[in-house]
Amino acid sequence: MANATHPVVGREDDYAPAPLNLGLLEWIRAGWLLEYRTDKTRKAYGSDIAAWMRWWAEHGLDPLTAERAHVAAYALVLEGEGKSASTVARRLSAIAGFYRYAVDEGHVTHSPVERVRRPKVAEDSPTLGLDKDEAIALLDVAEAGGPHRFALVCLLLRCGLRISEACSLNAEDLDEQHGHRNHHRDPQGR
Repeated sequence: MANATHPVVGREDDYAPAPLNLGLLEWIRAGWLLEYRTDKTRKAYGSDIAAWMRWWAEHGLDPLTAERAHVAAYALVLEGEGKSASTVARRLSAIAGFYRYAVDEGHVTHSPVERVRRPKVAEDSPTLGLDKDEAIALLDVAEAGGPHRFALVCLLLRCGLRISEACSLNAEDLDEQHGHRNHHRDPQGR
């Protein structure tokens, strides 16, 4: 059923709220997704919830009646499909956020994810950054491209910023401490 459109939940990559016959479920989903600031986060979590809803639809059940055993079973299905521990953990996190919102809004009485054990995920990312030689080569190319490119690449390399973070910096967001200009990020990278 990959990329197929389900009459109730849409496609996995369709994260935008759509007017559906189900009404309440989509209303909850839409409201919950609106709380996230970035399109990237809304798209990832929306896709995770769409997959969860599709799993329920395939079994002819209502996701608003979910219990802890359903969530645990879904996690086992994901693991059986070969999903990585970090993917399973992220999907469970999205599902937990969805139900937390539904509880807060009074649509369900409890979250079925509350005490579900989640897979252990390594604190260190398996994705490695650039090594010293690669960083130097990148700086050389950036320097040849002009001072703006060089400054941007220096900022990315030295501060560990994502390109979206670097591009969203504003001069008025900087402060000065001990003669240095600083920008403070919150734990979400904002």
